[in-house]
Amino acid sequence: MSFFLCTFVCENFTRSMKKQELHKLIKLAEGGNIVAQSNLGCHYIINSDGDDEAKCAEGVAWLQKSADGGFPPALYHLGLCYLQGSGVKADYYKAYDLFDEATDWPDPIPEDWNVTEEEARSAKGLAYLNKSVTAMLLSYSSSILDMVKAADLGEKHAIAYLATMMSTDGKSLNTDYLTKAYEVTPALAARTEGLFLYNNGHKAQGIAKLLEAARGGDMLAADIVVEDYITNLKIQTKEDLLLLEELLPITSIKTAERLMKILYGFYSNGIIVEKDIEKSLNIIVSMIDRYSVVAIVYYAFLCITLRLYENQENLELLHEAWKFIELYLDSEKFITDDICDLYMMLFILANAFQNGKYGFEKNEQTALKLYKLVLEGAEKASTIMQTEQAKKVSNKYTNFSQKFMTKFGMRLIMRRSKRNIKQLKKQIHGKTK
Repeated sequence: MSFFLCTFVCENFTRSMKKQELHKLIKLAEGGNIVAQSNLGCHYIINSDGDDEAKCAEGVAWLQKSADGGFPPALYHLGLCYLQGSGVKADYYKAYDLFDEATDWPDPIPEDWNVTEEEARSAKGLAYLNKSVTAMLLSYSSSILDMVKAADLGEKHAIAYLATMMSTDGKSLNTDYLTKAYEVTPALAARTEGLFLYNNGHKAQGIAKLLEAARGGDMLAADIVVEDYITNLKIQTKEDLLLLEELLPITSIKTAERLMKILYGFYSNGIIVEKDIEKSLNIIVSMIDRYSVVAIVYYAFLCITLRLYENQENLELLHEAWKFIELYLDSEKFITDDICDLYMMLFILANAFQNGKYGFEKNEQTALKLYKLVLEGAEKASTIMQTEQAKKVSNKYTNFSQKFMTKFGMRLIMRRSKRNIKQLKKQIHGKTK
């Protein structure tokens, strides 16, 4: 659960709230307005990012004041705090009770709450959904009943979940809830049906439904379709390639980064389609627009290998890539993250620092560190490529980085790195004498 799943109450209280608006809200809260107290509490919690404990605790305090006044949204948000341990010690029993109270709305709703019937229904649905989740954590038998209540109120996640959960024989979908799910949230319903079909021996129909969900904007469905195409070697025609290109902006960053390199390989090498270097580079640029660190580093690496550094903009991109790499240099994550697949980029940067190239100042210590990472990355890449699945995918969908490794030889790069490490150590040792 996340505070970004909060009800309508928090939607207007973001990080961009103006000071005068916040000052007015504080005045209202201090004056005892329970709606303002709830909104102020949400504001502090959202802006704490979960790290500022003092601000988070202050937010909980304001939510408690509003909850004491009987404001259901405050009870709900306070329940989330106890469920997640945000600003308070996690307490599932307390969270359950608060969610239960949050389902109780007065009729009619007080005018000064400024809440519509539709908003109240949605908030009640979320309360029942979270009550059900908490009941599951506590092994309460009421969890299904609460999920049904949430679904009956139109809560889309509850509807989709029940579509598969409430089956008669464990091998069929609950058609009543599935029909409701398609009415409320078509993409989520299509993903639910697609996953069920895919996992029950109907992979072709399942992929068709998952593709429908992906085209409706469902990221998880898009990830599953892409993974199925890659691992089962289904990229056979130009239409397959165009389909994956269509899904690229819908998939999660991690899946998209993997797909980006495969698409680059097809277009840059003319596999299935005509060779199109410009389009292959544009695919990577589209990922840079999604703030992909791997795309930035990968593009900078290609600019060097393709000798595109006459362009000042590309030269600046190389320095931008270095900024991202530098953040991970002293972290174990750097070795285990996808970015280590680009160890050739590290070799080029190490050479740049060793010799003062591409606008970088000469820095032997940094060059030494990078050469060491090249060896670690190369060894890991070598191990991964030895697996049968990796060989199978690599042979079928040879991307540019793999062709580059084959052409110049992983052993050659490792040998050069070892030689340069030895040379740099001597130079650094000589200076420290």
